[in-house]
Amino acid sequence: MLLLQVGSSPPRNLDASTTQGGKALSLTSDFQQCRQRRVKCDETRPSCLRCIRFKIDCDGYPAPKNPRYNTVHTERKLHPNPLKAGSYLVAMPSSELRFADDLEERHFRNFQMETAAELSGIFDTTFWNRLLLQACHEEPFVKKIVMALSAVSTSKKLSLRTNSSAVERAINAQQTGFALMQYQKALKEIRTSLASRADSRKAVIACLLVCCFESLLGNLASAHAHALSGQKLLEQWLVQHPYTRSCDVGIASPAQHLIEDDILKAGVFFDAQLLSFQDPRPAYIHAKLRLEGEEAIAQMPKRLKNIGEAHRYLFLSYKRVLHSCREIGELCQDGRLSTTADYKIVENGIEDLCLNPQLSTIGPTKQEVPVEASLIFTVQQKGYLSELQRWRSAFSNLYESIKLSSNKRLISAADSLMALSKTLDVCLYVSLDTDNCSCDHLSAEFHEIYALSSEIASFIKSDHNHLNYSFELAVIPAIFVVSRFCRERELRRKAITLLEKFEMSEGTWDSNFSAAFVRKLMELEEEGVETEFVPEGARVRVINEIFHMERRICVMKYIRGTKRTGETTGEAVYYW
Repeated sequence: MLLLQVGSSPPRNLDASTTQGGKALSLTSDFQQCRQRRVKCDETRPSCLRCIRFKIDCDGYPAPKNPRYNTVHTERKLHPNPLKAGSYLVAMPSSELRFADDLEERHFRNFQMETAAELSGIFDTTFWNRLLLQACHEEPFVKKIVMALSAVSTSKKLSLRTNSSAVERAINAQQTGFALMQYQKALKEIRTSLASRADSRKAVIACLLVCCFESLLGNLASAHAHALSGQKLLEQWLVQHPYTRSCDVGIASPAQHLIEDDILKAGVFFDAQLLSFQDPRPAYIHAKLRLEGEEAIAQMPKRLKNIGEAHRYLFLSYKRVLHSCREIGELCQDGRLSTTADYKIVENGIEDLCLNPQLSTIGPTKQEVPVEASLIFTVQQKGYLSELQRWRSAFSNLYESIKLSSNKRLISAADSLMALSKTLDVCLYVSLDTDNCSCDHLSAEFHEIYALSSEIASFIKSDHNHLNYSFELAVIPAIFVVSRFCRERELRRKAITLLEKFEMSEGTWDSNFSAAFVRKLMELEEEGVETEFVPEGARVRVINEIFHMERRICVMKYIRGTKRTGETTGEAVYYW
């Protein structure tokens, strides 16, 4: 495992044409066999499935003139945006990238034209669509991981095809093998590069790419550990480069000549993934981080100008809110959403990947929170609820104008932000929950979150029906919260079914894994219950989980009921 430690509009894909002999080659002309046979090409990369099925050599991209190396000449150079004063000066990339063989070139092209946009999801993410492609010219390890991401993404798509032939399965295995080989080479280059010269920008990029590759492979523990490492790295860098303006904290980079805004924005992934899933950090860390960006939030514009600005301010609030929830949960240790409880991940035969160093066999010991602290937390909760309402008010005009547009991708991005803001409201109510009933008055909010999430999921699957992974959080956490905390039978079942049919991962969030958990939770709560609404005495809090990733099985311990109705403990197993 490599742990790095050192002291508005849709995304525009780069022009996929290449120049050879002074002539531009279009993408669709590359698949010569299909064109000659006058059949429709499915354009699967790096080899078209029709050619594979009929055992015909797929011409793919034109062969290189030099058999030792392929080169890609991009017609639109990978220049940075016009520089502002103090912005990071990216080295002017060469117009040529060199590849050892045709397979490497095909996967680079596939990333350039397809994978980068898929990783961005419904948001316009400059990191994947521009900065990373520039970095391929600067750092060899970036190019290798980019090719590995393309190969493993292709492999996952091929594995979803039903009734695949032996040839197709062999091609699938070849893609996975190529991806792992490039990834291992990249890890060695990362270690060598960072050992020779400490470079925080390079380390952050490397950590983001490693997190992405590991989560795409389904290695949850490794991806989570690297997210934690990347978050610590960013925190160290911010200490070394303090902000000169408090209103920029959490919104912009304090030293854009070293790490640009776009990379810092991509780095939000680290904290967001930790907070929204299993976070091993103690309460005092959350107490400190929940105060980040207070001045920036206080000076938030009354009207947000574009989706990028709305995203930045909401994710700053997202981190503040969930750090508050985690702080309270870690102090109480009673199985709320915001507590880590005790958990352990068994992955690749390793049994000691425990993200909570104080794992016990009987579950956490609840700490009594003083009355005065409870009052402070109540005031704290109201402050964050007000903060989220201010964001919705600032977003309202922009949201209405986007909803009237014909840009479905932009509409989905706006819906995702609105659903997330409502989801954070639910998290705040759960953080002070003592009887598992604090969300019973949020029926309207649950219905709205589900309706928005359903529209987003429908767009994602219709626009990219083969898409199964996105690096950015868009919809899964929102559906999960409805599935877990809404006790209306009909709506809860709809949300769980939506998770199951979505069949996609966002960062370290997997829809199948999440659906399996909430379905088991629903079954436990509805056992012996005949009413439409689950009563207080049947509601469940999870206090301990052990995940066996290779076997796709989880063993969890839980408490059913409350002190008022009587508590019983139990153990359950679920698969995904």
